[in-house]
Amino acid sequence: MTMPTLTYPGVYVQEISGGVRPISIASTSTAAFVGLAEMGPDQPLRVTNWTEFQRYYGSFITDGYLAHSVFQYFNNGGRQCYIVRVTRADAGTASVTVQNRAAVPVAGLTFSAKNKGAWGNFLYLQIEDGSHNPGNEFKISVRRQMDAAVVPANFQDLTPLEVFDDLSIDATAPNFVVNILQQGSTLIDAQVLAGNVALQRGNHRGGFSPTLPLGANNSFQINLDNDGFQLIALPAAATASTVLADVATEIQTAVSALVAKKASTPAATFTGFTCTAETIAGQSRLLLESGTSSATSSVRIQAASTSDATSLLKLGAGNGGVSQDGLSLRRPAAADVIQVGDNAVAAPVTATALGSDGTAAISEITFSNAFPLLDNVTDFSLLAVPGEGTPAMADLGMG
Repeated sequence: MTMPTLTYPGVYVQEISGGVRPISIASTSTAAFVGLAEMGPDQPLRVTNWTEFQRYYGSFITDGYLAHSVFQYFNNGGRQCYIVRVTRADAGTASVTVQNRAAVPVAGLTFSAKNKGAWGNFLYLQIEDGSHNPGNEFKISVRRQMDAAVVPANFQDLTPLEVFDDLSIDATAPNFVVNILQQGSTLIDAQVLAGNVALQRGNHRGGFSPTLPLGANNSFQINLDNDGFQLIALPAAATASTVLADVATEIQTAVSALVAKKASTPAATFTGFTCTAETIAGQSRLLLESGTSSATSSVRIQAASTSDATSLLKLGAGNGGVSQDGLSLRRPAAADVIQVGDNAVAAPVTATALGSDGTAAISEITFSNAFPLLDNVTDFSLLAVPGEGTPAMADLGMG
């Protein structure tokens, strides 16, 4: 290094770099918390506020300080953190098994809490027909009793936390119940049981009290087993009749004579087709049934472009008609209130399993065993195990 030019006597100071850089302040904007929680997933989850923490992990509990610490973290300006929930070795998941809708119902689906803990025993399901396709799809509303000591007079007075409508039991459908709940619910999962194999002939039930005679309105379109719509034009004997059973016979004759449009459609779809008049509580309606009993068996009705009879016959969704496909019996039975985990075993419930927080001992090792779950999380700079301040815990945290 060049020395400075000295122009007069005195003391001269020359600064020379020593190669040591100042220590920069480590970021503390993101923390990771490991601890006991009321509920929550078993993988690290980033949360950005206290409300989001409550949604996934519940609230304060008596035997853990995780919720208290996270609350104070956000209360003091924290913006985001990662949560790793620890559970006792003997903790269990609440579940309930519900019958399907077969004539002789069997265990069809098991609904379980999203994760372990006694919290799942206070989930309540309401199962109804789907809003847009009530013959084949279903709706689940999920409620939660937040205070175990306060039992509402009517569980339907509780506001649903989650509602899933138009769910399918068909594993190939985009709205398959298992996939929808797995991806969209923070509270429950579903499993279709192996014994849920019921099938029926796809059918279409018209609305009650068709208007006869049909007169000049003698046509409609029908689609069996997704073969494609074909026009049906009823003969004069049907359009002049005032007896619904006679009209049903003429419909059966006309549809049975159709030829399949697809090579993959079984001939029995048409040759085995039936149409009958059924009476319930003094009211009559038409019942049209495909000739096959399979997962793809179905009956659909739509209006003809001219001389349409669907309105008078009360056929088609717009006229009160409802179609049920071959798989529809596999749906869970309708019920106003089914308690996950703690429901009495009586139809439509066939089995339950209580959720539990467990009683097994918790040690420093229990928490440290969860640390590897954070190995792939690279943006946190503080690790906290609330309530665990022993030297052994500190050593494990630094290991």
